[in-house]
Amino acid sequence: KELDDDVFRVIGLGADMRYDRGGILFSETKDGHRIVRDLDGAGEITVGLGQESSDSIMSGATVVVNGAEIQVSEIKMMHRGNGRTWYRVTANDGESGVMVL
Repeated sequence: KELDDDVFRVIGLGADMRYDRGGILFSETKDGHRIVRDLDGAGEITVGLGQESSDSIMSGATVVVNGAEIQVSEIKMMHRGNGRTWYRVTANDGESGVMVL
């Protein structure tokens, strides 16, 4: 179901933000971190993807939700298309989410 549409979004890990819902801003810092911010003040996610290995696992990745770093066991690139990339994020506690960036 994660590949059903190509809307920029982050879902799971304490967040549910989609670009097609008004008030969500996606930006990128000079050092390559992606920031997803709910302009109503409901939340902010900062993602540093690190480097992609041959098995599509991202190394050196970081995820910060509302100022608290999520301990991530794995970020895996799942699909690329239409200028977007789908990632599955799995936290150390087993919770998972999807980012389309």
